[in-house]
Amino acid sequence: QLRQKYQHPLPTSKIQTEAQAEKTLDRLYSQSIEHKKHMLRDAERRVYGVPGAQKTLSSEEIKNSVNKLCNESMQHRQDVIKKVEEEYVFRPPTAKRLTSEELEAATLRLSARGE
Repeated sequence: QLRQKYQHPLPTSKIQTEAQAEKTLDRLYSQSIEHKKHMLRDAERRVYGVPGAQKTLSSEEIKNSVNKLCNESMQHRQDVIKKVEEEYVFRPPTAKRLTSEELEAATLRLSARGE
């Protein structure tokens, strides 16, 4: 009784002929392939841009671009080196020069101690 209660009835949908099944399979396969091609094309456009829209640069433009990149990178490198030198290079404190008044006052103090 349990088995009969839970058994599924026969499907009510139409059973396809083999030719119809072949057509359906072919259509689904073709749609899948077209969809994959479309998705790949879209991904390539997003990554590489639209083909044919690329501008060719003249030799002067290339030269200017390279010079600009080189100058910017060298300037950045010099800035970094300068910053590191300021931060980490040891510089001994500079000796303080005494004026003649300070020197005289210090001499008087030292001589007063010796008395």
